[in-house]
Amino acid sequence: MSTSSSSDFSEPDQPSHPSTNEVVVGRCPRYIYWYGLGFVGFGLAMGICFFFDQERMRDFSSRLTIDSLLLVCFVLPGLLTIWATLRIRVIADAQGLRWRGIAGWKSATWPQVSNYYNIPLPQNRIGSVVETENGKIKLEDLDHGKHLKEIVQMRAKWASSQSWETKEHPRLSPQLTGPETFTVNRHAMRDFWLWLMYAAVFLPLIIIYAGVERWDAHLVLLQNLDQTRRTLGLWWAVGTFLTGLLPYLGLVALIAITWPQARGARQRRDESITVSPEGILWQNAATRRTVWSPWQDVIDYYVAGLPGCVATDVRYVIKTAHGNFDFVGYKNDERLRAVIKRYCAAQGLEQEWESQRYRQQQPLNILATNTFTYRHRLSKTMLWFGLALTGGVWGSIIQQYYGWAQHNEFSDILAGLFFAIPLSIGILWSFWRYFSFQIITDDKGITQRNGRRTKFIAWPEVEEYEFDSMNIVIRSQRQTLRCFTLIGNKKALMQIIETRAVNSKTHGW
Repeated sequence: MSTSSSSDFSEPDQPSHPSTNEVVVGRCPRYIYWYGLGFVGFGLAMGICFFFDQERMRDFSSRLTIDSLLLVCFVLPGLLTIWATLRIRVIADAQGLRWRGIAGWKSATWPQVSNYYNIPLPQNRIGSVVETENGKIKLEDLDHGKHLKEIVQMRAKWASSQSWETKEHPRLSPQLTGPETFTVNRHAMRDFWLWLMYAAVFLPLIIIYAGVERWDAHLVLLQNLDQTRRTLGLWWAVGTFLTGLLPYLGLVALIAITWPQARGARQRRDESITVSPEGILWQNAATRRTVWSPWQDVIDYYVAGLPGCVATDVRYVIKTAHGNFDFVGYKNDERLRAVIKRYCAAQGLEQEWESQRYRQQQPLNILATNTFTYRHRLSKTMLWFGLALTGGVWGSIIQQYYGWAQHNEFSDILAGLFFAIPLSIGILWSFWRYFSFQIITDDKGITQRNGRRTKFIAWPEVEEYEFDSMNIVIRSQRQTLRCFTLIGNKKALMQIIETRAVNSKTHGW
């Protein structure tokens, strides 16, 4: 494996796009830098808070322990993330590939590229790997990654593969050689019950501790609330009371989330699904109920929500002419879904695992004007949750500042400010994006509005578009449009871009 120093290669400042000698540079997305800076900033801020906490950090051993934990858990990982993302590069030109990771530069000519393929990753993601005589290159999660893949497919004529096909892992392959049985993941079921027991036991312990620490704690709390009501008003006293309830409310929310999951997992512990080239069999050993259906009798399959106040998972429903059933939390359920999709497609039922609500949506008119925003239920829920959290942190700071809390040291107030100020800035920025950000598509091009800033790219000028784990990215020679994947009706937006950007160097997502 040949390795060269960084002086052997000159990296272009900006990717150029000449017709005969195209150079494409893949870099880490810019949001990765902010993750690293956030880790470093949090570690340094907490270090400053503990530095001013002279009462709790009297001896040298306590200071050394806390500083070591902050250094190892936050500062060093953040610095390594920043350093790695500044170094990672993949450059494709007419001669071949050049890349740099944590180590130095490496290179391979196009005849030295032996193979390239996709690999399945967790959370339904797809990775891309290029094998050369001098090592492997991973192209996922890079800017211009889609364009790099097309350059490799166009120029690596000597590779054993001629297209980006998925290299099937045995656990994800939809092929069946005989009957195969899938069962509930009992480890995940155990985790749900552990979280439920943690919340159910820890909540009474907090209440008991609050009473044991000082026998008149509740009386003092009521006196402080009455004083707050008389001096600042009723609503201020109510806010102070709710702030004190935040730990209890958090554990109650944890119980509300985990209880339906734990109960559902326990109810499904005797279920199993057996698939074969002939059909699919669902059975419950406890109730002795079974549903058997040949593949040609499967009517529909889709994604649905779980019962409960807050659903953190989905269930997969299968409708057949002989009965309906669903499954959730199975071992290797990704392969089970792939098997169902493949054998149903062989019988004419070819569709994706999607919710019925999404399928019932009217398709957008690609030639008309369409507007996409963040104004939907999920983003609204996240905003209100963040606003409540920020209000709770500021309420705690106010209690400590006026002496209403039991601990009101300066270090506690300072630590609260280090949390509250970034949270407030983030919430204000999120609300601004929620109300101001728009993506507008029409017959001329695509427009991005963000407050007073407006960017426009005509459809013939779109040179590249791609989708990573965090953003939808559209590029022209002059500017780049980005929108977070939380935008409403994301699939319709991606379909419009794919249909109208006919001059793009990338084709398909």
